[in-house]
Amino acid sequence: MKKIILMFGISAFVFLMISGCTILQPHENRSVLNLFDSDKEFEFVPAKSLENIENAITLSENNYYSDMIRTTNFEVGLAEGSAIPDQAVMTKSPEDYSTTNVQVMGIDELDIVKIDSETGNKIYYLNGNKLSLINSYPAENLEVYNTIDTEYGQGLYEYNDSIMTITHNKINVIDKEGNAKWHANLNSTYVDSRMKDGIVYLILREYPNHPYIPRPLTVCNGICKEIEISYDNVYIPKNIDSQLFYDIISLDIETGEVIAKKTFMGPYSSNIYVSNDNIYFGMHKIKSDNEVMFYYLLENKEDILSETQHERLIYLNSLNISDAAKALEFNNLMQEIYYGLTPEAKAELQNKLSKGYSSYLSSNPEKKEYTGILKIKYELGTLNMSETATIPGRLLNQFSMDEYGTNLRIAYTFDFGINSENGLIILDEKMSELSRITGLAEGERIYAVRFMGETGYVVTFRQIDPLFVIDLSDASNPEVKGELKIPGYSTYLHPIGEGRLLGVGQEDWKMKLSLFDVSNPSKPTELDSFITEEGWSEALYNHHAFLWNPNENFVILPMGSKNYIFEIKDNEISMRKIINEDAVRNIYADNVLYVITRQNIIAYSMDDFSEINQISVEGNEYYYGPYRYTTEEDRS
Repeated sequence: MKKIILMFGISAFVFLMISGCTILQPHENRSVLNLFDSDKEFEFVPAKSLENIENAITLSENNYYSDMIRTTNFEVGLAEGSAIPDQAVMTKSPEDYSTTNVQVMGIDELDIVKIDSETGNKIYYLNGNKLSLINSYPAENLEVYNTIDTEYGQGLYEYNDSIMTITHNKINVIDKEGNAKWHANLNSTYVDSRMKDGIVYLILREYPNHPYIPRPLTVCNGICKEIEISYDNVYIPKNIDSQLFYDIISLDIETGEVIAKKTFMGPYSSNIYVSNDNIYFGMHKIKSDNEVMFYYLLENKEDILSETQHERLIYLNSLNISDAAKALEFNNLMQEIYYGLTPEAKAELQNKLSKGYSSYLSSNPEKKEYTGILKIKYELGTLNMSETATIPGRLLNQFSMDEYGTNLRIAYTFDFGINSENGLIILDEKMSELSRITGLAEGERIYAVRFMGETGYVVTFRQIDPLFVIDLSDASNPEVKGELKIPGYSTYLHPIGEGRLLGVGQEDWKMKLSLFDVSNPSKPTELDSFITEEGWSEALYNHHAFLWNPNENFVILPMGSKNYIFEIKDNEISMRKIINEDAVRNIYADNVLYVITRQNIIAYSMDDFSEINQISVEGNEYYYGPYRYTTEEDRS
């Protein structure tokens, strides 16, 4: 790892020591800390009582100074033996049609457009504050057969005869004719969700109140029932700053029955990933220099501390108090060390601390910046808190974690400005480390990750775009097999078969598609690329906007205010058609392409891209705020 010189941080730290400033004043409550009976740096335990929850909230509020949270998204992973869905697996009428571009076969992701998974002949489109139910196939008969009013929606699911829409404040479920089935009012904030086999796993967020009683939602199906979570199912974390509570609730999409519910404290934003068997929460933290310096001197006293001073650190570390409280006491000790030193001696000590601290961080990056991983097992709606682990650095997005067999593979970036590097770590079923790779692209950071079976692909970027091919067949000894450096970068990687990988990204602020040959892991090559004049696409950060049609070899992407259709043929990327429509999504059924905009749905023949039919759709009224009840039924 590159030597990490944090001169400003060290200088500020030394200044605080010399000036006698108090860094923090934590409220210490040992009844909370006594709940943790292991030596693990990061773990969760049941709160069991309101008193423990209130004490944990108070302790977290006093430690808020050190919290530095990065926003990330919900994660979904690829289980062993799973194929990357090619969006063309249905065999009913029509014979072939696209589905939502998800990462795991069988685990659905919330999106604004769904095609009927049983018939393929209907489209359900949540356009702002309107849900349109559309007869879509054959395209000659394209029509809206019902429009449902809603508040501005996050997205929808469909399953059997049910359509669920989720907004910030409410869940509505109707049948596919538009008749109401059940609904739920959210007393907390919607974060994200996934659905497997008709069971929806909701991730909700609520801020602590006094007294804290977790009642995240009220489900109404004939009668309304407020859902309450017992304190035995509320969990408190160790060594992660926590500003709020996350609720995980599993419920049946067709009946609204709540199957299981858990709550735990966590940071404002977490990285959430779901495999076919487990839910993983990644919680990022950067510790203060004061906290890290404590452990550096504890482990490496060298000639900085006297024997008596080092023994005080050892005693302080043995106390059952938080790192923040230890840092406060450590502050007092460092004041004693600096007291009475000449300016020359202070400068010498500062230089020694700076060099030693930088070397310590190079060998122990997770002491400064780490991500705590919480594993929750699930099956048919049940939820069971499981193991925890810590890894260095931070995660990029949902593709950074991947479960393969019983192992979890994670790509991470340890980043302090220009001093950054990337790595990959493999954890076993018990979340113990099996192996890691370090030193990937020093001075750069990860822009894209894709795991496919026993191979991992990582794209980093600062000035050029290295694509790393990593052999993961031996979990105890992963190996970088190949590296390709090209201009620009990719933010999304999609497998398109026959040892080929398609990258969506940018070069010189213009949209770029790259076609990679990864059939020989030791020698990845860029077969072709296509740079457009467009500067942006939703597909850069949202894979739901990406459509791959394997039968036609078409890649279809909204870019700028147009819709681009590329053809991948004979190892080349060619432009097949530019449609002058500001699309939000694209789907297909047999040889018909449906371009979905905020105002219309237009059907085109994929033979010659002539227009077959089009209809207008309502919606796109943006409203951010509390739910506006308009009828007595809504109030129930």
